[in-house]
Amino acid sequence: MKLVITGASGYIGAVLMARAQQAGFKVVAATRNRPTAAHDAWLLYDLAAQVPIALPADTDAVIHLAADTQSALQGEAEIEQRAAQRLLAAAGEVSARFLFVSSQAARRDAPTHYGRVKWRIEELVLAVGGCVLRPGQVYGGPA
Repeated sequence: MKLVITGASGYIGAVLMARAQQAGFKVVAATRNRPTAAHDAWLLYDLAAQVPIALPADTDAVIHLAADTQSALQGEAEIEQRAAQRLLAAAGEVSARFLFVSSQAARRDAPTHYGRVKWRIEELVLAVGGCVLRPGQVYGGPA
């Protein structure tokens, strides 16, 4: 099975990529910069890029983790939503399943742009039959 993981160089993405490879999955790291960790393949994926995304034809699933956690501006948050729309379209073109890793902050009336854009992306993903995961807590310390 081939997985495309966006945000594969982030904290969750790097761990997920390593565990998926250990379990025998072929993994394509989809990131802005080529990761230094071992991976099967790399695909340039930048939230701000305005170009269509071409996934490998044999992609079985896309796990979308990439996020802009720094932006507080409405326009910049919309960049993330448009990037998710392009990624969803690319997944549809190769008939890949889609999993969006969202946030507990996601809701229509969230007090932050981050929470509102996560909610909007969840709505897009669910509308095409994808899955949404809202992790309860992410621990960033030693194992």
